[in-house]
Amino acid sequence: MKTRSPESLADLEQTKLLLCELLGNFYRLGWCTGTGGGISVKVPGGYLMAPSGVAKEYVRPQELFELDEEFKVTNSSRLDGLRLSECAPLFASIYRKCGAGSVIHTHSVAIVLATRHETKSETLCFERLEMIKGIRGASYLDRHQVPIIPNTPRECDLEASLTRALDRLAANAHAVFVRDHGAYIWGRDVMEAKRHAEVYEWLCQFKNAAAGLRS
Repeated sequence: MKTRSPESLADLEQTKLLLCELLGNFYRLGWCTGTGGGISVKVPGGYLMAPSGVAKEYVRPQELFELDEEFKVTNSSRLDGLRLSECAPLFASIYRKCGAGSVIHTHSVAIVLATRHETKSETLCFERLEMIKGIRGASYLDRHQVPIIPNTPRECDLEASLTRALDRLAANAHAVFVRDHGAYIWGRDVMEAKRHAEVYEWLCQFKNAAAGLRS
């Protein structure tokens, strides 16, 4: 990353603290259990990203990966024993194609159940629900559609199907669901990504309840 002023370094540390706090909250919501899930955010000169294969509720600010604008790790010498998230190539695709400022990966039970229920569809559709208004650009009157892609044994193998889904993404959709796995959800900044994740969680919980599924 580029050399930063003391003020920007202070902002960076505050952002790291916020990401760790959110990871803890997402763990308690059941979105990042068993070392799953992840979070990343765009910062001046690059990105911050959570490590892979660790208990997300215990990630500390100094354990977050720093990447430059080409998604190359710049602080690996200080992260001995930690691995960059396997979501990294998927996050990079979303940043490049969607102009996102933050991307969240969740293993939400509600989203997994909703994608399993829609076994023959490549989208999950929500309509006539007030909560849709919590998604930027969406309204109560919209037929809001989110792409569903099939799961793969390895996270990194999702990149091709995710890219295709982003190419057909509706202008007001800010997520791609992965059947039997979870979701990638984003926003202009980390707080909007958080809001979108909460709204999509609510919408899937409602869909499951309406279908008689238990989450």
